Amino acid sequence: AHDFNNVLAVALTGIESAASVAPDARAARFLTAAANSIGTGRRLTQRMSSLAFVALDLVPVQVDALIAGLREPLSAQLGRTSELVLDLGADRAEVETDARALGVALRHLVANAADAMPGGGTCTIATRRGGAASRAGDYVVVSVTDGGSGMDEDARLHACDLFFSTRADGLGLGLAQVKDLARRSGGFVEIDSAPRRGTTVRLGLPAR
Repeated sequence: AHDFNNVLAVALTGIESAASVAPDARAARFLTAAANSIGTGRRLTQRMSSLAFVALDLVPVQVDALIAGLREPLSAQLGRTSELVLDLGADRAEVETDARALGVALRHLVANAADAMPGGGTCTIATRRGGAASRAGDYVVVSVTDGGSGMDEDARLHACDLFFSTRADGLGLGLAQVKDLARRSGGFVEIDSAPRRGTTVRLGLPAR
């Protein structure tokens, strides 16, 4: 990813130089579009580097306390037209995960909820300790629910795939990072969604 980013930087320099001497407006528009695409590619490779090489620092994390501490930044991320509701019922249960990465995962999930509710709405973060319907074991399950546009079945099945996005300007890294955190922590991700019925993403982490 780092080497490819360097290649893109050279290509961008060439395009910007060509644009400065473009013979007509039409050619300039094509060169500008190409430069914008390369800029997107550079941002993508930078995020790929973060996704691939950041090691997790697995430590005991009390999930309810962590989420409560993030109330203000998560609420601000939703914007003034939406409300953040916390329903924390994991009863001080701990998981072994990376606290920073879990915070990033929550920000990704809340950002997705905000995107799904451009006109505003409610995003609920709930926690529970117990088993999962499709899995044996004792988990702390964090669910993030919005009342937004939702996804069709094909999008739901591919939502956590790397680079998959339902937005034209999306990079497809947010839910992939959530899934990666779950995998490396020994947990799981489940998504319930339907068009115009909102989305619930459940992140399950093994309880200690």
